[in-house]
Amino acid sequence: MNTETAGPYPGDGSNGPDVLERVGVQRRDIRSSIGGGATASGVPLTLKMNIIDMVQSNAPMAGAAVYIWHCDAAGRYSMYSSGLEDKTYLRGVQVAGEDGSVEFTTIVPGCYEGRWPHIHFEVFASVDDIADASNASGRAGWRAA
Repeated sequence: MNTETAGPYPGDGSNGPDVLERVGVQRRDIRSSIGGGATASGVPLTLKMNIIDMVQSNAPMAGAAVYIWHCDAAGRYSMYSSGLEDKTYLRGVQVAGEDGSVEFTTIVPGCYEGRWPHIHFEVFASVDDIADASNASGRAGWRAA
């Protein structure tokens, strides 16, 4: 049983809207809304992650699906914040290559009251598992030091 929470504004269907069922969610550049439209402005950021299987001697998790989301430069979340309910920017999925790596093009997240800048992520065993948030193998977040 997963004891972690998806954090605020996950968009994975666990506590509200579900972006993971949308066509186009699998993408590298997450600055624009899925399918085009609104684009988040801010300082460009390339986020590279290596996904490993700690149970299997830290072997690369080839084929794992990684969903990330974060707020915009003003601290607002697409799909949740006022005026952004119909936007889907700063959310996306990448499938890990043979080396277990994923890479996203995004912006540096802003902060909001009580939180440092941070990026949320969930790891799923495969892209087929992303349709159900309960399939997430792990949830975590990165924050600026």
